[in-house]
Amino acid sequence: MFPHVFRHPGFFSLSLLMAGTPALAGDADPSLTLPRWKELAGGVAFARVEATRYCRLGSVGIAVVRLDPTRCRLEPYHELEFSDQATILDWEARLKAPVVLNAGLYDTNRRHLGTLRRQGRDLGGSRHVSWKGVLALDPREAGLPPAALLDLSSPEDIALETKYATAVQSMMLFDRKGDIRVRRTDRIARRSAVALDRQGRILLLVTEGAYTLWDTGALLRESGWDLVQALALDGGNEASLIVESNGVRYRSFENDRSGSDVATLVTLPAILAVRLSNAPARRP
Repeated sequence: MFPHVFRHPGFFSLSLLMAGTPALAGDADPSLTLPRWKELAGGVAFARVEATRYCRLGSVGIAVVRLDPTRCRLEPYHELEFSDQATILDWEARLKAPVVLNAGLYDTNRRHLGTLRRQGRDLGGSRHVSWKGVLALDPREAGLPPAALLDLSSPEDIALETKYATAVQSMMLFDRKGDIRVRRTDRIARRSAVALDRQGRILLLVTEGAYTLWDTGALLRESGWDLVQALALDGGNEASLIVESNGVRYRSFENDRSGSDVATLVTLPAILAVRLSNAPARRP
């Protein structure tokens, strides 16, 4: 989605990156129903849950993919690496990935807003000075967690980002202290997000109904799933997810209630794709 649509030091341990307990964790009154996970492949699971509050319009269903980064990979790709533009269906066919998700906002020149790199390769993104969240993957040094959500308001996390070969920058929804880091507005849209739980697993989420950004942060903070941090990715028609593996078939756009066939109308400059092995990143 174009951004204007929103209007609205040394050794770092896993415990440091996941320090703090989110406020209002919501264990007694969770905002999301308990997921029933379906294994897609080693380290990858899928569930469709429902929101118990915060949805402003449409379906309360939410699709979730949970990844164990020690057993699979999550990689960003950009259309500059290929010969033409692609819808999310085209991306799935192109990469033959079991999970494909829009990577985030982009400008009118189709350049990803924020840092975007894979295995040290710059994918044409531009550093966003206001966005303080980074999904960091593929550590360059031993002893670092395989995946981290970094807070660029922290000098320690800024230094840590250079120690990861893969990075996707976006807006922080809530931080490791549990503070929601987006403004309250009345602007609603379907939302996609990435979160990290206390076990170090990555969760990719796409809502079927419409939420404000603040609502999305509260929804995930109060999920009852032991999430420690979350970033927003995109909103509106571009907030798309495809899952196809081990008998599971899910397309977020098929749950769109607007009546539009967004899968054939919207092309996505950048996506996140799940790889089922921890082998080196695929080169287009």
